[in-house]
Amino acid sequence: MAASESGPIGPQAATDAVRDGVARRRAAHPDEPRYASLAAALEDAISSGVLADGAKLPAERDLVAALRLSRTTVSRAYARLEQGGWLERRVGSGTFARRPDPQAGRVWLRDVIDGAPRRRGARRTGMINLTSSRPFVLGAGLRDALGRSAEAVEAVAEQLQYATQGLPELRETVAAAYTARGLPTTAEQVLITSGAQQALGLVLQLYVRPDDPVAVESPTYHGALDALRVRQARPVAIDADPATVADQLAAVAEHVPLRAAYLMTTCHAVTGRVVGAAQRRALAELSLERQLPLIEDDILAGLTFAEGPATAEPPPVAAYAEDAPIFTIGSTSKLVWNGLRVGWLRAPEALLVRLARLKGTADLGTSLVAQLVAGQLLVHADDLARRRREENAAAFAHAATLLERHLPAWRWTPPEGGRSLWVRLPEDGPDGPAVAQAAVRHGVSVIAGPTFAADGRHRHRLRLMPVRPPDRLAEGVARLSAAWDELQGP
Repeated sequence: MAASESGPIGPQAATDAVRDGVARRRAAHPDEPRYASLAAALEDAISSGVLADGAKLPAERDLVAALRLSRTTVSRAYARLEQGGWLERRVGSGTFARRPDPQAGRVWLRDVIDGAPRRRGARRTGMINLTSSRPFVLGAGLRDALGRSAEAVEAVAEQLQYATQGLPELRETVAAAYTARGLPTTAEQVLITSGAQQALGLVLQLYVRPDDPVAVESPTYHGALDALRVRQARPVAIDADPATVADQLAAVAEHVPLRAAYLMTTCHAVTGRVVGAAQRRALAELSLERQLPLIEDDILAGLTFAEGPATAEPPPVAAYAEDAPIFTIGSTSKLVWNGLRVGWLRAPEALLVRLARLKGTADLGTSLVAQLVAGQLLVHADDLARRRREENAAAFAHAATLLERHLPAWRWTPPEGGRSLWVRLPEDGPDGPAVAQAAVRHGVSVIAGPTFAADGRHRHRLRLMPVRPPDRLAEGVARLSAAWDELQGP
């Protein structure tokens, strides 16, 4: 029933229409994250006229009850629609459907190229993106690597069509890097993947079935939560506390039949914290004793702010129990460029063979051209990491000065490395989702804390990514300050 045929539909009819749309979407795309299914169903209803332009949408709490979804799922779906211009929030009135301006595509493309989508209602042109960091290596370093790879591409094309486990030379480079960090590794223990996200997905595919409990930190990498939703797993949250993470995991394992655990031990992607050697050893022993598959997201290794080479950091968890079912994930994305889409898995050889079979059925192998370019760049990994650390440390120092000046009520623990600043807002003030929405209206994008939490916590948190040109960072913090002042009121 289109709204144009029968007039505006009421709240219950709108909820029923959304429920039917979600059911159809889930039937057609069973592996899609639930928030994405809900967002797609709402978008279809608006574009088809079932929900008229300007119609009031069901409140989040009503959808939570009607669809038996979590509040986080519904909030993420509405946030995605707002980002695409499919809904409008009116303070004191509710949330309303709207069809995006057909001319908005040009603005969207320009802002995506600039690194951040433009949300409807932004008051200033040129959205400043504090949700991701720009790689510095996209210039001469990448061009040189592409040039040096040209002859190798011709040679490889004559010998190989696919390399399911990855190019032998690149696997040897990765293995040598792990060995230098204290984790003896052979090329046979390395699987090259299409980014770290595929690496994580392969391990989950091997071990996790619907409703299986999987331990994750809170907060954690939001892409890991998406991967768990695809598997319809049941996340079990533990605190992202580097001093107690192994103790917490052991306590949970006593009472919950965990199928796997996903942890970020070095330069946590949200908090920037680093797990020490004692807790790493305890994690390895727990994995070995219980045969608990432990997925260690190690992609930010080498980016701690401590002086010295990456080998000065604690070794990967697998170094403390090499026979344990521990899967170490790495990638070129944070060191070089996430557009390269080259990652890897390090695991016991017997387990790696099983993962390689799964990967072969998915894509036959990662792009050989991308692997050749990655190999050229990883030859200079130590220098790249040093430059990244210097760039990140300078950006964090600048951000701290700006926040202390413009937003003195905000607090944070200085990160030990990585690229994120985990900001705590005053408990008696506006929460993270409210600040993130207000920030968009002022032309700056940030991510609210609940996005990174399987348990819905951290509502008074924001994650900022301050590695931006100094003038853009200064303007971004100024806009955040204006958004905060708006929410505080007179």
